[in-house]
Amino acid sequence: MDSDWKAGLEDVIAARSGVCTIDGGAGRLYYRGYEIGDLAGAVPFEDVTRLLWDGELPTAAEARAFRTQLAEARVLPAPLVALLRGLPRECHPLDALRTAKPHDLTVRYEALPEHHNTIFAVAALQAFRTVFASAIRIGWFADPWSVAQGGTGARLRQRLRNRFPGLF
Repeated sequence: MDSDWKAGLEDVIAARSGVCTIDGGAGRLYYRGYEIGDLAGAVPFEDVTRLLWDGELPTAAEARAFRTQLAEARVLPAPLVALLRGLPRECHPLDALRTAKPHDLTVRYEALPEHHNTIFAVAALQAFRTVFASAIRIGWFADPWSVAQGGTGARLRQRLRNRFPGLF
């Protein structure tokens, strides 16, 4: 056993993973065998999510189906919108997220059929950004997130840029 003291976590293996490999000597990070530098900017976030979850990049048809599933999961249940509207207008979006997220996941989880882990994961993935964006919109602009208003958040980003010039 090596008894030499080392700073930090040098040479410490916390866990073995089939999802991520780190080659510290070469300064490389791999997800499921793909170097992250090859994925970043070239492969959409949703496809990388499927890679991490399923072990393979999705086909074009699978990617379209997954994006549709994500878009459907962006719709906030009416009780959650009511909860967000009930928070103080000056409530920080992260506080709103911390308050609303457990409620949202509980409502979504109870409505799912058996064998729903992937469906729940999709809902959880989308709900974080949707709840966060809705908290900002309700607090600052009085209207909740709507898929029709720009499913990628483009309109919200533009409104934030208009409200806070130089922030982005």
